[in-house]
Amino acid sequence: MKGADVYIGFSDTKKLTESMIASLASNPIIMTMDACNDTERVKRAAGEAIVSTGGRNQSSLILPYMTRAVLETEAREINLAMKVAAAKELD
Repeated sequence: MKGADVYIGFSDTKKLTESMIASLASNPIIMTMDACNDTERVKRAAGEAIVSTGGRNQSSLILPYMTRAVLETEAREINLAMKVAAAKELD
C-alpha cells in the first residue's frame, strides 16, 4: 500500500489501520465497501483524502458510481435525490 493513490477495500474497515492509511500517497482516495461504522476514524487518519464507505445508507453496488458522479460534478453533499437516481440507473 505504500505510496498508493487509491485504496479499495472489500473487508472490515477496522482492518485498515492508521499506519496503513499514513503509508498512502498524499491526498489519497479511500473506498471501502463494508458497512463502516468508523468512517470518522478513517477520515481523521487520512487527512485531505477522499473517503467513501459502504455505510448503512449506501449500497456497495451504487458506491463506485456515486463516488464517480460526485467527483465529476464536484458535489459538496450526497442527498436523497442523488441516491434514488443512482439506484434507478442500476435497474
